[in-house]
Amino acid sequence: MKHFDVLILGSGISSLATARFLNKFGIKNIGILEQHSVPGGFLHCFKRFGLRFETGAHYIGSINEGEPFHTLLNYLGVYHDDDYIELEPNGPDTHFFEDDNFTFPLGYKETIQKLGVMFPNEKKSIEIYFSMIKEAAHSFPTYYYKKDYDQKKMLSFLDQTVQEVLDSLFKNHSLKNILSTTCILYGVSPKDASFGFHSIVQDSYIISAKGFRYGGERLAQRFVKKIENEGGQFFFKHTITDLVARDKEIKEIHCHNGAVFSADKIISGIHPKLLFSMIKGEGLRKSFQKRLDQIQESNSFLGAFLSLKENPGISPKKNYYFHRGFNYEEPSLDDPKSLFPFFLTSSDRAYNNNGKFPVLLTAKCSYTGFKEFKSNKKSNDYKDLKEKVFQMVLPYIEEQFPGFKNSIDKYCLSSPLTNQKYIPSPNGSAYGIYHDQFSTGARGLGPRTHFHNLILTGQNTLFPGLLGGSISAIKSAGQIIGTKDILKELSH
Repeated sequence: MKHFDVLILGSGISSLATARFLNKFGIKNIGILEQHSVPGGFLHCFKRFGLRFETGAHYIGSINEGEPFHTLLNYLGVYHDDDYIELEPNGPDTHFFEDDNFTFPLGYKETIQKLGVMFPNEKKSIEIYFSMIKEAAHSFPTYYYKKDYDQKKMLSFLDQTVQEVLDSLFKNHSLKNILSTTCILYGVSPKDASFGFHSIVQDSYIISAKGFRYGGERLAQRFVKKIENEGGQFFFKHTITDLVARDKEIKEIHCHNGAVFSADKIISGIHPKLLFSMIKGEGLRKSFQKRLDQIQESNSFLGAFLSLKENPGISPKKNYYFHRGFNYEEPSLDDPKSLFPFFLTSSDRAYNNNGKFPVLLTAKCSYTGFKEFKSNKKSNDYKDLKEKVFQMVLPYIEEQFPGFKNSIDKYCLSSPLTNQKYIPSPNGSAYGIYHDQFSTGARGLGPRTHFHNLILTGQNTLFPGLLGGSISAIKSAGQIIGTKDILKELSH
């Protein structure tokens, strides 16, 4: 049995960042278990048709020098400027509605000005809204790195939903739709999303936006190299089967290949529902088990990874979002409009119009409709169902990019079952739990558990995305080395 000072379960960005924070405070004897053959969680990439495809690291906000994500990565020693590429300066995000479209520019001033011209009667309210976004984002100490903060102010922003704020300020339905679009980045309906954490997501993409020049895997590799140089050890292809609990501590961790580990402290990036289902020896408190059972999962998705013979007008430095209302219920596999919103982008941000063009599509999709194929993923019925969903969204892409269908050379499709295998969650969701107002902030799961040596990390303890995972690492590592001490270092 191998013993570590700290054992980390999973190697997503939250786990990797947690390890590096511990390194910075002198903790070196760290083991990291990963079921996949490569590190990174949603940072990892894969190859098809000779092209590289991202799995989840589509772009990054607040990444310019002096901004929160840049500050964090730089402090951890993994920021390299050449790894990133600027996205469209006139706006990296274009949203297609049924009768119109809107492109968000970069910068508060630019965004306010553009919306003010479009909606002159709402200009003053637009200014107030973005002032609230900025004020709310700056109120969170783990985002703008402050040792001291006004908790009452922070909680006031967490206690409002996005829809409540929009309805209090605006009358124009189209404007409210435009300002709601950021919700697609974490998969929560505006009526359920906390304005507080929405403000962090919105702020991060207003102030800057870059893509990965060489794929998210490059960042994961930089983390691994730093952690190994500090004495950390990675164990790939180690699928955890059991955590043995005794006397309110996790004593042993068993893997499918017979390997057994123990540690003074254990930090888990595994989805909490899956993690706690693997604990043997001591059951969970009934109240906590009930709370887990009641937490809703966010929607799963179908992925399409395409090689295009020619580019039908898609900018490799932009992201495109397709909307038909804001329905975040589980979609029907027979109703194309229930698959909205969906997302289209390129996996090659540095594409220069030479060679095949890699494009990826993610569309909201029903896990329930696919789960019957869990033990038979090679069946023709399973393949036909994936194809059916893909064909349902193609006409909407063709509307915006004529010639898209004819430009397709090759493609492969992933389903909620694919996601469930590689990024484990109960229903294959990219965003994990549904981060509504009651699963966020002080009401969220948080890093602490009732097992004395078990700490949680990752998007399920905070909010989704690379930024959310990284911020959760501050809170998780802080359980061992002190959150205020970390914030003091980051604030320098």
